[in-house]
Amino acid sequence: MDRARARITRWPTVEERIVEGICQDIRKGHLDPMVNRLVSPETMALSIQLLNESGRAVELTHELWGPVLADEQAAGNIRADLDLRLLSEWIAELEIMYISQYGTDDNAPDRVRTKLRAFVVPALLPR
Repeated sequence: MDRARARITRWPTVEERIVEGICQDIRKGHLDPMVNRLVSPETMALSIQLLNESGRAVELTHELWGPVLADEQAAGNIRADLDLRLLSEWIAELEIMYISQYGTDDNAPDRVRTKLRAFVVPALLPR
């Protein structure tokens, strides 16, 4: 987790850390054959049960993102009222959704970045 966290924190701004960190997770998940099988439409019901009901996806996501988000929150870069555990859950859900939709479209990563910048980042920044 330390190496993955270091790849996230190397980005210069909170916006880039969030967008590029999530995109990095999506890219890695898409390249992993086991993850792809888990999030395929044929096994989606099983995946939801394994990942969401077990809580494992959220645990792993929070293990990676929790310290990063806590540092951002302490620095005033993201809202102080955010529930970081709930935010980790949301990030896990976004990542699972985008891994399952990634496909072979070369423009998919850019569209994901655009959506994250337009909707996710503004929801996290201080008002």
